[in-house]
Amino acid sequence: DDLMIPGESFDELERVVMELKTLKRTLGHIRNSDYYLDGVPDYFRVGGRSGCKAGKNWVQVTPDGFIQPCTELPRMCSFEEYHQDNVPNISCTECWYACRGEAEASHLAPDRLLELIRA
Repeated sequence: DDLMIPGESFDELERVVMELKTLKRTLGHIRNSDYYLDGVPDYFRVGGRSGCKAGKNWVQVTPDGFIQPCTELPRMCSFEEYHQDNVPNISCTECWYACRGEAEASHLAPDRLLELIRA
């Protein structure tokens, strides 16, 4: 909780995200999707983000061959035992890291396709 942005700073956070999106379009060196950037203020306003697809859409493979849904969650099984159909739904709401947000961004949405073409 000490790292969460307090409510009185939400307007400033939204302003910074809008500025980042402007810089992204003018300078071309920011690669995060609008989807991910727009999710940052929402994450702090709500205090988390539900709907994590860790273990199904992405996994962390440890050096010794075990599967973790993400780096923040415990090991699930060895890579030989892993099958995404056997992964329980993740109820974690703790992060909005780029690895999660970008994996959740639709690459088929027209605005995302334009972002990728401009990159």
